[in-house]
Amino acid sequence: MDAPAPGAPRPREADRALALPRGLLVLLSMAGVVVAVAGLRSASGIVGPAFLALTIAITIHPLLAWLQRRRVPGWLAVVLTMLVAYVSLVALAAALVFSVARLATLLPSYQPQFTSLVDQFTSWLGERGVTVLRTTLHPAVEQRLQAAFTEPAPQPGSTSPSPQLRSDRPRVPPLDDAGDVRR
Repeated sequence: MDAPAPGAPRPREADRALALPRGLLVLLSMAGVVVAVAGLRSASGIVGPAFLALTIAITIHPLLAWLQRRRVPGWLAVVLTMLVAYVSLVALAAALVFSVARLATLLPSYQPQFTSLVDQFTSWLGERGVTVLRTTLHPAVEQRLQAAFTEPAPQPGSTSPSPQLRSDRPRVPPLDDAGDVRR
């Protein structure tokens, strides 16, 4: 039996006994990732805001350090840094609101393109033998929708159990059994 080289670590029998097959190690690692992701997802109400706070703190720390190097009193440096952080967050929120409002105004202009795209896709599916079924509403649901869009709005000061939609909204066109608009 060959003796190990001097100074070389010898494999211990206990280490060999605990060695796991590579496939099992991969499987256990994947299970650990799934458990970690599930844990993060279940704690997302805590983890999300905590990471946001950490990101904001890391982002504004250089400003605080710069103010302190300029010999600004500590309390004033913290107040100015917090003020900059709040103004930045309000500006980001305002930009988001403005962007969503702009999207809401631009979206109707894309309706013809969207309709054309859906028609092209439907015809492409039809060419390949896929039947596209149109979804129809239950007649009672259709009647309620039509009533909701055609009932007059409640008068100011009147009490109504549920809010009514404005009467200047377009009517929902009636559908036949195939889901097409009735003429």
